Amino acid sequence: MLATLAVGATTNRTARATPGERLVVHSVLGQKNAQPLVDEFRRRYPEIDLKYDGSFSSGDLSYRVKQAGATASDTADVIWSSAMDLQVDLVATGHAAAYSPKPRAAFPSWVSYREQAVCTTLEPSVFIYNRRLLSADDVPRDRSTLIAFLQAQRATLEGRVTTIDIASSGVAYMLAVQDRTHCPDYPLLMSKLGACKVQLETGTGTMLERVNSGKYIFGLNAMGAYAMSRSQTDLPDLGVVFPHDYTLALSRVALINRATQNLAGARLWLDFLLSPETQKIFSSKLNMIPVRRNVAPPPYAASIGDALRPIRMTSALTDHLAPDTQRKFMDEWKRLISLQT
Repeated sequence: MLATLAVGATTNRTARATPGERLVVHSVLGQKNAQPLVDEFRRRYPEIDLKYDGSFSSGDLSYRVKQAGATASDTADVIWSSAMDLQVDLVATGHAAAYSPKPRAAFPSWVSYREQAVCTTLEPSVFIYNRRLLSADDVPRDRSTLIAFLQAQRATLEGRVTTIDIASSGVAYMLAVQDRTHCPDYPLLMSKLGACKVQLETGTGTMLERVNSGKYIFGLNAMGAYAMSRSQTDLPDLGVVFPHDYTLALSRVALINRATQNLAGARLWLDFLLSPETQKIFSSKLNMIPVRRNVAPPPYAASIGDALRPIRMTSALTDHLAPDTQRKFMDEWKRLISLQT
């Protein structure tokens, strides 16, 4: 699949926007990480007044779109989020405008959902560990080995294993649901994490920093693009593992708010994200795997191989968003990780 992402067509549609008109993009990609993209957009389109805000959680984005409507003074033109299930839900509930990436031959068939939402990246979910405290030879490389590792090293690992709290992160919840599907020993894995008194964090950034510092020895379901970037820059003791049994990969999904006041500008932003030049920025500066076929992925992508499991945008993604289903899943998750035997 990665090979098919690296070859293909190069032409791109350019939308038109009115000079001086404001374009509002709301996102979960923080300002620091998004800055290369923001700078490039402003360089290419200096006549557009871009207002980019990456301070939102995925849940906040979805809630604001559903509650605000066209009357809100701060209505976003574009919603860009890695919580794929919440983005699909916005499409299903009629909150997205039409958009189709062109030329279609430049992208895989799964890049678009109902001609309204579009994948802009692939981003793997990874294991992380502290290089000083854990030898590379001892690091679990798949979930069955991880279960054995947690059991054998329980005393050493107690209070020093971490993951993201699914109650505080829409992306973490989505990944947990996917793990429940792909991992046959998921309940056992969760109970072993509970036995080690797993520590819950609210986001990948904190996880990375605390594993690098040695507060934690091991972590799972961290965002791989962030982990790779920081392990190569300011977190030298951070090790990254792409699980060999399967490596989940989510997409950062963009859609145009149906309540947009600037439809042309919104289309321009999505065209920009999918352009060859911007897809190269994703790969070279943000360590994200591009979705455009003719753009090479980051070097680490080759090591994932057949283990890559991209999460697809389908209506089934929203099944676990029903309140009763979500409550049942979270109750099970909390019960499993609270086990101490």
